[in-house]
Amino acid sequence: MCIRDRLRTLHQSATTLLARDAEFEQLLKESDAVRRGFFDQWYQMGRRSLFELLAVESEHYGLQASRLNTRYDGLVASARLRGEVGSLARWLGLRG
Repeated sequence: MCIRDRLRTLHQSATTLLARDAEFEQLLKESDAVRRGFFDQWYQMGRRSLFELLAVESEHYGLQASRLNTRYDGLVASARLRGEVGSLARWLGLRG
């Protein structure tokens, strides 16, 4: 694979993953509001079962884990892109 293709692939991965991280942030806010609503209904009114409450909690924490994994992968792709750009600059004889 030529360096142009590697750079394009790494740039696309980093951009996509970091954009997805921002989407996860909004989704987590919405998930937290649902989680709090379920807890309030369970605690104050007894309208939700403990099973439903635990399912919502589990989903929320699963989303948090997915966001962290996405952010990590995006940062790794960004670091690899920077590394490839640095190797390109060295190959071209440019000083960094």
